[in-house]
Amino acid sequence: MSGYNVVSKYFLSAPKLSSAKNSASGIKVTWKEVNGAEGYNIYRKSGSGSYKYIGKTSKLYYTDTTAKSGTTYTYTVKAYKSKTESSYNSGLSCKYLAAPKVETKAYTSTIKLSWDEIRGAKEYTVYRKASGESKWTKLTTTSKTSYKDTNIKNNKTYSYRVKAVNGKTVSSYKTVKCSFLKTPSITSINNTGYGQKITWDKVSGADGYKIYVKMEDESSWTLLKTVKGASKTSYKNDSLRYGFIYQYTVRAYNDSVTSALDKNGDELRYIAPVPFYLESIKKGVRIGWGNMARIDQYKVYRKADGESKWSVIATITCDDEYAPHFEYIDTNVKKGKKYSYRVVALDHDENNKGGYETQTITHK
Repeated sequence: MSGYNVVSKYFLSAPKLSSAKNSASGIKVTWKEVNGAEGYNIYRKSGSGSYKYIGKTSKLYYTDTTAKSGTTYTYTVKAYKSKTESSYNSGLSCKYLAAPKVETKAYTSTIKLSWDEIRGAKEYTVYRKASGESKWTKLTTTSKTSYKDTNIKNNKTYSYRVKAVNGKTVSSYKTVKCSFLKTPSITSINNTGYGQKITWDKVSGADGYKIYVKMEDESSWTLLKTVKGASKTSYKNDSLRYGFIYQYTVRAYNDSVTSALDKNGDELRYIAPVPFYLESIKKGVRIGWGNMARIDQYKVYRKADGESKWSVIATITCDDEYAPHFEYIDTNVKKGKKYSYRVVALDHDENNKGGYETQTITHK
């Protein structure tokens, strides 16, 4: 087994082995220092085979990076100086379990861990430590190669470790980190003027928000706008086509992380403001407008000069979708008084109202 055949003129003691343990990159073998040694030759065998030279070092440890997971190896070490090599002690054995390579991904309310299957492992133990904590917490032991951490808080960074286990044999680990930022919830989408206003809840720790949009027949999201500032929680989309349904989703971001994308999002059909005219006639004020496609009814709003609230004065149902024109005469008016009007279109979902224009007239 000797790497040298020259007759020794030095006496070197056989290194006393300290440990052979799983490490992040292989099996780490350690030993006690030998007085007078320049370095150390490391030997390895598996099963009933013979020792084979695998490397040398001047340090008091060596990591065998060629070990295969699930295999038991026995190691011994010889000290050397010049061309003199010591004898060796009985070896130390270790069953190698590779450290799982863990990947993390943050979703809207969970962090998912996944790792490669380790040869020789029967189960895996998952540990976590949140930012600001000093101790690691055991989350679970599982035979699967993934785990969902649902007990997470906004604006926190989590460190994870996964160890492969086979009885008393436990692998080393690699630490991975994942920052979690809450995905904003859209609180409302409204047709307003010639556009749609999207509003969402404020996320603590965010530096801004990214708004995504897609039309009902599209499969992928498009970044619509990046809004800077944590307190700005609304945006108006003016690039719309009448009658189409638009879906929106919002992500929060800061310097280190962007929140997960809510693939479901929220949607609303775009209904443009109703163009209308006002005319003061003998009976009152005539409000007239052309019919719009995909509209079930129209509501006419009025506010007299000096009033603070708008009132619905008429609801016109579109029984004939091909009717070219609608009008309503407001007879409850006084001569010389000023009135403001709005006409709002609604589709089959009465909660979906179109935007509006405001016009004012003095009844003569």
